[in-house]
Amino acid sequence: MTEPKKAGRPTKHGDVPMTPKQRASEYRQRRRETAVTVSDDLSSATTRALLDGLVRRFATLEDPATTPEIADGARWVAGRIMKELCDRHEIKP
Repeated sequence: MTEPKKAGRPTKHGDVPMTPKQRASEYRQRRRETAVTVSDDLSSATTRALLDGLVRRFATLEDPATTPEIADGARWVAGRIMKELCDRHEIKP
């Protein structure tokens, strides 16, 4: 007879299950990567990804080491993200 399978989430990386800390770390890393690439295709990005991207752009603007050129780019991308969010949720100015 074979042993019954254990209940729960299947392992991702071989036979060793991930610890909760590793799982949380991977989740945060995926969100960071999505926030960075959200400006590539705004219309297909999720609302969560758009909000993460907006937070990332605001953090760039708050950083004292940010150059004026980078700040201008961050403002431009933040404006595009805000426009997409407003269009998506029918928010009128």
